[in-house]
Amino acid sequence: MKRNIRTVFLIILVILIFAIAAVIFFEFRMKLVRTELSEFTAKNAAASAILNGVEESVQKANLYYSDIVEIHNDENGNVKSIQTDTAKLNTVSNAVNRNVDKRISEMKCVPVKIPLTSFFGDEIISGLGPKMTFYVTMTGTASTKFQNVFDSTGVNQTRHQIMLNVSVEVYVIFGKKIEKYKVKSNVCIAESIIVGTTPDALAQVTK
Repeated sequence: MKRNIRTVFLIILVILIFAIAAVIFFEFRMKLVRTELSEFTAKNAAASAILNGVEESVQKANLYYSDIVEIHNDENGNVKSIQTDTAKLNTVSNAVNRNVDKRISEMKCVPVKIPLTSFFGDEIISGLGPKMTFYVTMTGTASTKFQNVFDSTGVNQTRHQIMLNVSVEVYVIFGKKIEKYKVKSNVCIAESIIVGTTPDALAQVTK
């Protein structure tokens, strides 16, 4: 009788140990998968916010190269200097910041569905079975900076691009834990081919 009780006790103890180990493993896998998917979701959301924010801001500004760039030539037709209107560029920059921040704010709570089998780490069954939904809570801020890029495209021909460098810091919230991710994107908002001999240093920024 005592032996049977001891056997039952050992079986229950083994089952309990396996159950605790399974719960710990499942929780570890859940945190790992959730962190990876949250990072992927946050970066995708930030990239989408940048793309749409820049596109909307540039379209509303109705910005053309000739509106923001003035080229000065010498008596021989060589390029002497290039002046960019920073006031107009700053207007676009501020609009992009507002639009990107607004879009990230609108997507601050994104539902993500994960099949329960994904938590077990087996590629054969991963993606199968019922799905578990959790929410990625995020916030973020954008910053922008303009950059002049010059590339030779032929004899006495130089391509001038005005690039808008957008950087977004996204904060993903897990209870009391916060993870920060940075997403960067360079977008060309205006470009033109300059014909004529150009010096190595020719960009002159004016207010």
